[in-house]
Amino acid sequence: MVFLGAPGTAKKTFARVIAEVLFGLDVITRPEVTETTAHDIVADDPSHSAARMKTVCDDARGGVLFLDEAHQLAPHTDNPSRGADVIAALQTHVAHYPGELVVILAGHPTPMQNFLTTHAGLAGRFPHTVA
Repeated sequence: MVFLGAPGTAKKTFARVIAEVLFGLDVITRPEVTETTAHDIVADDPSHSAARMKTVCDDARGGVLFLDEAHQLAPHTDNPSRGADVIAALQTHVAHYPGELVVILAGHPTPMQNFLTTHAGLAGRFPHTVA
């Protein structure tokens, strides 16, 4: 899922509600939301960023991963491959653990839409958007 909205629009609160509902429906095994931001994951060394993403995804398995400011995973720079490893790590976890990991990407509408347009492979894994 993708949640679009400015700060203070209850994106995290809604993620917690979604986790409770999915847990009640036996879609996930625990009603916990692991909250992180792209800033927490992205490092100067892309290999470290990918490793951080893997750790966060592993920690969230069984519940919901709420990734705020997701568009910052691959900031617009002169290096178009910047962020590719971390996005690949996220895609891998979403693909390999469909019944064990629910991921919610969140952020401001315009940067998130640009991010998902740029990374169509990732966008295809998140067909539902709440604005």
